[in-house]
Amino acid sequence: RDVFLCRIIVCEDTQKDREDISGLLAQYQRTREDLKFTISYYSNAEELLIQADGLHADLYLLDAILPGMTALNEAVSPELRQTDFLQPHQSVLINMSFVAEMKREEFVLKNNMHVPISRLRRSEIRTRYLEFLRRQMEEDSH
Repeated sequence: RDVFLCRIIVCEDTQKDREDISGLLAQYQRTREDLKFTISYYSNAEELLIQADGLHADLYLLDAILPGMTALNEAVSPELRQTDFLQPHQSVLINMSFVAEMKREEFVLKNNMHVPISRLRRSEIRTRYLEFLRRQMEEDSH
């Protein structure tokens, strides 16, 4: 049986919340024999930017309110534009491959989760998602 190694980066400024996240991830990992986590913890955005520069992760868990988050957003945003990830709302990143449907005010993911789309960025988000779909169709036709 294949085991998938999932690299997770957690950026949370509160020690108790980092411990809670660690516990939840460990609990989930025990239910999945095919999944192993490698987790890196950071207590602020600057630390993450310096120490994780160039480090690939499969999942980023970021505190919604994080000191230095403006710097993190500025660093991550240009890179996100060149990936299949999209930030439809200030505190949410989604992998466009997992979108089942895009509605006017929200994405519906394949797991039936509803993710709001920022009203101010709705046009930009829609354009990026349609570009993603176009690329997918081109790749599928080759």
